[in-house]
Parts: sequence; structure tokens; C-alpha cells
Amino acid sequence: MWTVSGAVAAISWALRSSEPYQTAMQRAQAQPEVIAALGEPIKAGYFVQGNIGTQGSRGSADLAIPLSGPRGEGTLYVVGEQTVGKWHYELMVVR
Repeated sequence: MWTVSGAVAAISWALRSSEPYQTAMQRAQAQPEVIAALGEPIKAGYFVQGNIGTQGSRGSADLAIPLSGPRGEGTLYVVGEQTVGKWHYELMVVR
């Protein structure tokens, strides 16, 4: 039997294991401007918002990933489309 916390954990795991999430986090953690603003290490918060959907070789992603570091906090926004199995990102920005 699923609990609410179990369902939230499963959804969070699915988002965190996705290619858009992984790619966005790698890029944010390597971006000098983000490092300067947040400090290192940059960590993702627990509650990722948004959705990822795929059907066959097509898909879309719209995520808001909370970030934090020793100097501050921000949100990493990611919007992308998957075409023929390859992700293309329309937006990847930290605010």
C-alpha cells in the first residue's frame, strides 16, 4: 500500500534520475556564475517541482530545482524537449 510520503519519494526519485535533471545539475555545478553566487558545494533541494513526460522517442520537461550553497539559494529552471530520443533544452537558468 502506497503512502503519501512514499508516493512523493517515488516521484522525486523519478525526476532526479531523469536526463534533464542530471544534465541541468551538472551544468549548474560547473557554471562559474552559479558557483560565484551560491558557493560550493552546490546542492539540490529535496522538493523538485515540475514534470517530465515521454512517449516513444518524444518528450518534454519543465522543472524547477531548488539549489543551495554556502553563499545563498536559488532555483534552477529547466525546459526541454526530447526529439528522436535526444534532449534539446530551450531554457536552463538559475535565479
